[in-house]
Amino acid sequence: MEIIKETLPSGLTVILVPMAGTKSITEVFIVRAGWKYEWPEIYGLSHFIEHMAFRRTNKRPTAEAIVKEVEGRGGTINALTIDEYTFYCVKIPARFINTAHDIISDMLLNSKFDQEEIDIERGPILEELHMNQDDPGLYVSSTLWPKLLYKNQPAGQNGLGTEENLKGLKRKHFFDYLRKLYVASNSAVCVTGKIENPGKVLNDLNKYFRKISQEKPKIKKPRVIERQKKPKILFEPRETTQTHVVLGVRGYSIFHPGRYAFKMLGIILGGNMSSRMFREVRDKRGLAYDIHTDTYFQTDAGWLATYAGLNSEKIIEALQVIIGQYREISEKEVSQEELRIAKDFILGQMEMGLENSDTLALYFSEQFVLTGQIETPEERIQKFESVTAGDILRVAQDIFQNKSLNLAIVGPHRKLKEKLYSIIKF
Repeated sequence: MEIIKETLPSGLTVILVPMAGTKSITEVFIVRAGWKYEWPEIYGLSHFIEHMAFRRTNKRPTAEAIVKEVEGRGGTINALTIDEYTFYCVKIPARFINTAHDIISDMLLNSKFDQEEIDIERGPILEELHMNQDDPGLYVSSTLWPKLLYKNQPAGQNGLGTEENLKGLKRKHFFDYLRKLYVASNSAVCVTGKIENPGKVLNDLNKYFRKISQEKPKIKKPRVIERQKKPKILFEPRETTQTHVVLGVRGYSIFHPGRYAFKMLGIILGGNMSSRMFREVRDKRGLAYDIHTDTYFQTDAGWLATYAGLNSEKIIEALQVIIGQYREISEKEVSQEELRIAKDFILGQMEMGLENSDTLALYFSEQFVLTGQIETPEERIQKFESVTAGDILRVAQDIFQNKSLNLAIVGPHRKLKEKLYSIIKF
């Protein structure tokens, strides 16, 4: 796989990945600007800026004009904000590659951020927040779980902000944040797909992004502080039919040498329908419909957790089964057959996903903004292949400890907290 990485005169990094056999391109602009860069007064601003980039620019006076220019050529346009970055993405037939350059650069460099537009867009964002709060499965995962792990730190926020914060954000907050983080050295552009002339693409990107700020970023992300010493529970009583839980442990950062074994551990536990959690909790006992285990890496923290929507009358049994699976995998090596299945699943998912230019663009751009490095798919495959059953056992023994164990729970159990503490332990 050919990977071209260049730094433009402005200081903006460009990553080009030509792909054979495709007729489209994906262009991603990514910037180190997520809610871990925020402080209480502006919680929710990173995500709000992402929304506002779609509202109006000097060249395109309406949101409809921005979207129609992409969709009218058969393309798609999207964006996403998470804890450590925000990205903007256009996927479009390759013959319209300059449309992607023009649209993304215009959104990022020329958005108006009129107060009237801010006031209008505040409505959809508040409804997104209300949707998150009303959905117990979403709420326990995106709000209670990070709050339990990181409390009042920026990493403990849900990213959408609070209703009070969102109503208080003004035009000056947007421009101040953009000026401090949306700068060339803090960002990257990645283009993947049908790239016939990489030199021309580099020259064109240099032209379209020539006005990007060359200032240094002026907001430093505070490092996550972790001081847990015993199991913790964060419980919100609600009159729901199901009980929604996230039960897991603190884990590894994206730089940790054990991250590949850590990822594979999550797959074996609950990454698919042949996983241990799915078999034990759903297939054998019928205690849940949706159950899965995720691993999550940040630059300075990480976690492994199992989400489940459980039968409320059997919540204690279900939690004991989940903890039992954590305990079992930290006491005995996984079999070679189970290890091989997990490896083939991870590698197969990678191979299928990276056939798509949009997945590939995010793969490379995310790596660059988080680590400053680029790991090819071939290099990553080799690192997964080198994981042994002993590696997984060592990781499990390292993370599955009482001092790292946490439970976030939403459900109709107002007098259950004491009982929960008696079973939430290894």
